[in-house]
Amino acid sequence: MKIENMTINTFFCTLVILACMSAHAGVSEKEALRLKSDLTPLGAQRAGNPEGTIPPWEGGLTGPPQGITINPGDRYPDPFKNDEVIYTITWKNVETYKDKLNPGTIAMLKRYPDTYRLDVYQTRRSQAVPEWVYANTFENAVRASLTEDKLGVTGAYGGIPFPIPQNGEEVIFNHILRYGGAARTGPYFQALSMHQASLSPVVVVKIMNNILIISKTEALIHLKERFGICSMTSPGRPAGKENFF
Repeated sequence: MKIENMTINTFFCTLVILACMSAHAGVSEKEALRLKSDLTPLGAQRAGNPEGTIPPWEGGLTGPPQGITINPGDRYPDPFKNDEVIYTITWKNVETYKDKLNPGTIAMLKRYPDTYRLDVYQTRRSQAVPEWVYANTFENAVRASLTEDKLGVTGAYGGIPFPIPQNGEEVIFNHILRYGGAARTGPYFQALSMHQASLSPVVVVKIMNNILIISKTEALIHLKERFGICSMTSPGRPAGKENFF
């Protein structure tokens, strides 16, 4: 009887261990190959929708528009400046498009019926990142996993960790660790607006560095780590303060 109990206990312990492992493991190599077929390299649906209003992804915008040269320091030109408005959503016709709007947008249309509107243009799928990000993301798909407390990621390097996410935590880390350029610096203007008041004082935030630098052999990311520095330049009270994020 004791031997039977030991065997049963061992069996269930094995199941628990396997379940814990599968909960944190990446997808199989076979499933990861979807990133080279029906999914984009970052995990989105490659095909368009049946209605034709969303086109298929065909590689995105990987360079400046034809005939335009961009020099260092230049602003990126609008690649679709000639696109025309297909239709406009206002409070008067909101019922027609209600199933495609979130509650906040509907509330704004209702509060400002004469001035708030949504101009709808042709859908573009212009998103693109460097090839090395795609390559690392493909490898991350099978090797990345959440830490035991689900507040960190291990085994991910140089791309989003979970291009085929299996739960909400993985989706959140895809957002946190999304590609945003190797490094960047520049002014960011922020203001809070209240519906019954004027704009609050503008706070200018300068991002000094916005990249997570880790080595391939120590690819452990945790929410307790900080990825950049914000320097407040105005208004007067918080000016000069630096926040890590």
